[in-house]
Amino acid sequence: MLEIIQLKENIDNYKELLNDLKSLLDLPKIESEINTIEQQVSETGFWTNTKNPKKVMKRLTYLKEKVEKYDQLEKAWSDLKNLCDLAIEEKDVSVLDDILKTFDSFKKDLDKLRLEAILSADGFGTNNAIITIHSDNKDEQTQEYLKMLFNMYSKWGEENKFTVQMFSESIHELVFGVIGKYAYGYLKGEKGVHQFTDISKLTNELCNYEILVDVVPELEDSEEVYVKPENYLINCYLTKDKEGRHRDVSQVVHVPTGINIWLGSGSGATMREKKSSAIKIINSKLLDMMRYAKLESIEDLIEIPVNEALMNKRRSYIFYPNEMVQDHRTNIESDSLKGVLQGEIDGMLSLT
Repeated sequence: MLEIIQLKENIDNYKELLNDLKSLLDLPKIESEINTIEQQVSETGFWTNTKNPKKVMKRLTYLKEKVEKYDQLEKAWSDLKNLCDLAIEEKDVSVLDDILKTFDSFKKDLDKLRLEAILSADGFGTNNAIITIHSDNKDEQTQEYLKMLFNMYSKWGEENKFTVQMFSESIHELVFGVIGKYAYGYLKGEKGVHQFTDISKLTNELCNYEILVDVVPELEDSEEVYVKPENYLINCYLTKDKEGRHRDVSQVVHVPTGINIWLGSGSGATMREKKSSAIKIINSKLLDMMRYAKLESIEDLIEIPVNEALMNKRRSYIFYPNEMVQDHRTNIESDSLKGVLQGEIDGMLSLT
């Protein structure tokens, strides 16, 4: 009987965690938005006059799911509390195992919803992530580190059931997407300078190689950012690959900011599809810059704002004298450099 009494005390303590989750979710705000959307949907002409009715309905479903999940948790907590009260009143210890199993399930659901709330706190956490890995250096050793980072995120993505898709690849830059719900929420904290410390193959001296990682949410709707067509420039080039074969390469440039995406051949996509993909990536980057600079219109964005998060050192990968990884945001250190570069970064992801 003592075990059930102690279990009840433990369950009672979770009421405070539920209240914290309610604040984190900001349920009053969610319910207000649900009412607003439902009013909008009920109006005559919603499906014909609304710019993107499917997107509105998707948002409504998403918000209702959040409320429903919280309500289910609150009911589960209440049921657990009542079960304990009844067991204590009737001095019935036979239900202890069932209560423990239900309590474990409740805790897992609570942790999951709390994580989802943290990931989606900025309104874009559920989106796909677009990651740019860039270095001003074009030497072969730096290219190896670019590929190591890409491999790290690819392995992590595969392990967590995300799809990784390469969008653009050049000597000093890789742009790719991590596709799946909450991809951006998980990876947004990877933005910053990733430093590799290793022996230079050219000078045989210990050197630091800095690589910039940028992470932005992929736009779900290309119309979220309108850019005048004349602000895009498309350059076409004829180049040779390492085997001496000619390749058609195009570059899409957003003229006011200079943001550009290279489109190589050989992916199987048509040039029109590649152009559309490039513009979507650029627009995603522009929206992220607008959010950071707190601008109302894309026309106000005439240069790339300096994002402090991009300038901060994010993580150090040390190959010499001793292999280790130092994560400067979570203050976690690991002597498993190979493990981290194989995607074992869950503990180092900064989700807030």
